[in-house]
Amino acid sequence: MLAFSKLYLFFVLSSRLPVKQERKSPELGIENMKKEVTDEKNDTSSEKTEQKECLCLPRVRIYYGTRTHKQIGQVVKEFSRLPYGGIITHTILASREQSCINVAARESRDISAYCKELISAGGMGCRYKDAMKGRFERAQHLRHVLEQTNTVVFDIEDLVDTLSSMAVPICPYFSSTRVLTQDADIIFCPFTYLVDPIIRSSSDVHLKNSVVILDEAHNIEDTCREAASFTFYEKEISDSLGNLRSKENATLKLIEQYSSEVELMDDNEKDAVNASIEGHTLNLERFTALTLLMDDIFKWFRDSASKLLSNARNDSMGKLSKTVNHGYLEVDLRRFHLHPEDPRYRTAEDAYKGILASYKEMEDNRSLENKLSSAALICLEKWFYFIEYFRDEKKRSMYKLNVSSEKVSQYNERGSFLQGEGRRDGQAGPKNVNYSQMTGEESDMWLSSTQGVAGHSPIRSGYRTSLNLWCMSPELAFISAFSECRSIVLASGTLCPVDTLKTELGLKFHSQMEGEQVIPSEQIFASVLPVGPSGHRLCATYRNVNEEDSPFISELALTIRTISQTVPKGILCFFPSYRMLTLVFEYMENSSILRQIQQRKVVVKEPRRSSELPTVMEVYEDAISNPLRHGKHVDGALMFAVFRGKISEGIDFTDDLARVVISVGIPFPNAMDDLVKEKKMYNDEFCKTRGILDGDQWYVSQAYRALNQALGRCLRHKNDWGALVLVDERLTAQASQSGGRVVSSARVSTWIRNQLLVFPQFKVFETALADFVSRMQLKDEENKFDISNIL
Repeated sequence: MLAFSKLYLFFVLSSRLPVKQERKSPELGIENMKKEVTDEKNDTSSEKTEQKECLCLPRVRIYYGTRTHKQIGQVVKEFSRLPYGGIITHTILASREQSCINVAARESRDISAYCKELISAGGMGCRYKDAMKGRFERAQHLRHVLEQTNTVVFDIEDLVDTLSSMAVPICPYFSSTRVLTQDADIIFCPFTYLVDPIIRSSSDVHLKNSVVILDEAHNIEDTCREAASFTFYEKEISDSLGNLRSKENATLKLIEQYSSEVELMDDNEKDAVNASIEGHTLNLERFTALTLLMDDIFKWFRDSASKLLSNARNDSMGKLSKTVNHGYLEVDLRRFHLHPEDPRYRTAEDAYKGILASYKEMEDNRSLENKLSSAALICLEKWFYFIEYFRDEKKRSMYKLNVSSEKVSQYNERGSFLQGEGRRDGQAGPKNVNYSQMTGEESDMWLSSTQGVAGHSPIRSGYRTSLNLWCMSPELAFISAFSECRSIVLASGTLCPVDTLKTELGLKFHSQMEGEQVIPSEQIFASVLPVGPSGHRLCATYRNVNEEDSPFISELALTIRTISQTVPKGILCFFPSYRMLTLVFEYMENSSILRQIQQRKVVVKEPRRSSELPTVMEVYEDAISNPLRHGKHVDGALMFAVFRGKISEGIDFTDDLARVVISVGIPFPNAMDDLVKEKKMYNDEFCKTRGILDGDQWYVSQAYRALNQALGRCLRHKNDWGALVLVDERLTAQASQSGGRVVSSARVSTWIRNQLLVFPQFKVFETALADFVSRMQLKDEENKFDISNIL
């Protein structure tokens, strides 16, 4: 948990709060509420026949959402320290990727799809899920087992270990997401389980009248925008259309086959076959309606993509991209009978619901060959959720249509647009994963001009073409998810600046609280460094970074070297992008600076792939805890990382793991990215009518939120100490005219802002930093001496 104060925003629907007229004790909690209900049921007085109005508070469930499962593990660890284990029950919502123990499923390309096929009607079945039948389909029996194994308070790893170690192992996924949810008072889950409509509808999440806590809520804006955005790939739609047509034809053949055979049967057999024919006829109507819908989507895709790409701009990497407003999108949808007001839409929607209902009936004996593919079902699901959002005429202006086409090699090299490395097409949740991940194919594009499953050639041979329905406002998904909740609490140590949250989420927050810093000021060294060791100005603008004769890169490298030689143990250095990180690292390699740093520090870089992060962290932590293993003069490690990356959030760099955080520049989103540009234009257009920030204000707020988040890696508890070094002269412009060197900024978190100093001379900074480190090391030694005397 963070040592510095968290900022809390509270949204309460007071009209939904039931009022209890009489309460026996101010300490009445969940158990007392349950006891009152029991007492009323057991009442044997003469008045038991009278109809009494129940004055008990209804049961309230708490959903605790955060960004990652690693963060959930940290929260559960804190929860385990409270005296409520076994009194307040909980569970964790996790995907099959985190909780499946079926070896065959884990070895498959798509665990979720494999699992669904196993347990579907006609599937082979899963022995771990089958073992739950009977006894472990009720929460109280399962919790009894957890109590016996001392797993009352658990994170997802604990639950998987416990249930997989039973004499007869049972499925952790269905245990946590279907059984333990029956009586859970608190449900921990990632954000996407709450805001993503597709995940929410399939995860037994019921938010009405519940209390929702969103921790690390500085991420909620992006999560909500992504949850209401949808990406459709050309091959995805083509294959879905082909799959629908094949099922339509297969069903028709079945009907013809049964019809020809029924005349030869006796009366009892005829009744059964006629019933089967009737069911298949109903499914044929559904397949026909969905095939017509998907054919319309495919025609719209090809027509719109071809027209827009003909006028699209070509970026430096060969990617074509074009974006249009909601007006163009609405006209197009009407032309192809895809508008929510078109009669065809209701017919197709009913057909889709009917297909889903039939698949859930376990007595259905259809073979798997006559079931729609997972890719086709997901494609349809995405479309219907988009149309449901687009149905509201007042919200249609929140959408923009983008078409893009790029080679796979270019696509795979791009990172998050917020890191300045391109745009992340995979949005929140499984609905927008790369199509190849669902199908098991090597690529979700045509590599040649050969026809696809639906009998069509690609729009651009050898390219990945997609239509992106971008939602510009987080309000759409946020209100859809939380409008019926009892209360919503947004919490984060880095919610500042809060203006964008208040204006964009669409709900009025009635209360705001910002706590005081719990770490003594003498344990914090917060500084702005506008100059380097050679006296050159430090300003991480695009021009300074890329100009050949600019001294910025060399001056920055010298600055990092000085800090590395001054401060022992762990140092984190954050860059606005991987590109700048690489430029600085390569300069250090080509000069002697990297070798000089490596005499004192083990130098590692944040990997682009999440799978490689544990290995990098192991090296980093070992160099700090066991420095002599890495060299005679080594005293720690230096980590190069990026803002908004894996290092900047979710990892607890406590004590020696981060004695200094260096932030280079101001991490503005990539101004050349299409999605960023469209978001700025949208805010400029609607800032007055909808009371949101204008484009530039939103743009700046995103940068400072990322800055605050990275700086929060240092100082994790009240006895921790550390230095924050903000390298960029632009930050000195926020210095107060009346406060000397003290910076006054509404954009930097309060706990930093109150102590932030500007050092116009590098030598003064170097001396001040060295003195601070010496004082803190001496204090640590004194504390160790005091403890040893006590022992």
